[in-house]
Amino acid sequence: MELTSLVSGMTEFAANLYPLKTEEELVALLSGMHHFPPGVPERARRVHERLPAGSALCSSDVGVLIDRLDTEGGLGGLYKHLAHTKEGPLHLVPSITHCAVCALNGEQVPLVVKSSLGNAFPRPTVYLDGRGGVRESVLYCKWCPRCNAKHNMSYAEGGTILQRGEQLAYPGAMQRDNRFVQLSRDTIIETEVLVRLTSQMVHSHTGYETFATEYTELANLPPALADALQMNLAHAWLAWKVGFGVLRCGGTMRE
Repeated sequence: MELTSLVSGMTEFAANLYPLKTEEELVALLSGMHHFPPGVPERARRVHERLPAGSALCSSDVGVLIDRLDTEGGLGGLYKHLAHTKEGPLHLVPSITHCAVCALNGEQVPLVVKSSLGNAFPRPTVYLDGRGGVRESVLYCKWCPRCNAKHNMSYAEGGTILQRGEQLAYPGAMQRDNRFVQLSRDTIIETEVLVRLTSQMVHSHTGYETFATEYTELANLPPALADALQMNLAHAWLAWKVGFGVLRCGGTMRE
């Protein structure tokens, strides 16, 4: 009975991978799905370009595989646990699906991914936890087709309803289970960096300067980057902590 169940499971497993033929294709597919998360424009084409030379799969085949693995779970979850590489920029897509601004009026307006500058998406700096260091990113912002509000990783801004310079933080956007926190247009910080900073402030009386120096050393970064990180942390940590209170009151933040 156990052998029959195992064979049945492996048969289903193999069927989900059709028409992949080699281990190299599987690794490249999962790596590409991890590198280009759901919501990235032309995701199938981008992942297809990462397949090994000589692969017989076309872009539409890759699109079918991506949809299958994303929706059926199991194997599709593997790519989320792939280790970060320093190959190219991080590709980030806000997880929010409906306009946070229109939601204040009880409206559910689906968001769309687009750039405000033709084909040029913003490229904020990302501070990763641990040895991840500092990375460049491509942020595929989402926009509301009704009020034209721009939706970043953690907040909405602009459009016809919010005032100039006003930021509307998403409900729960600054909670620990969100991997990234974005509190300015040019900087994104992995949430665990701010959590670790808070812990060291409380238990070790660590300041921004000391933490920034430690961060650059652990990430094997040039010591000169500590000054810029110190300034970013001072702004981000305060806004992050204030943001918790703002969100509890259902309010907005100002730059």
